[in-house]
Amino acid sequence: MPANGEIHTDPGAGCFLRHDPEQARSTAVRQLKTLGYEGPVRGAECEDFEL
Repeated sequence: MPANGEIHTDPGAGCFLRHDPEQARSTAVRQLKTLGYEGPVRGAECEDFEL
């Protein structure tokens, strides 16, 4: 429990995605590149991202 008496509220797994979607996409594409994937990545909104 924090010093101010509030109970911690976990923001959840989607916190970073909601906060900065572009950074989340960039991180995901970078991780795919690191794993050896190549080519365009199609997003759910039909936007293409180059690897």
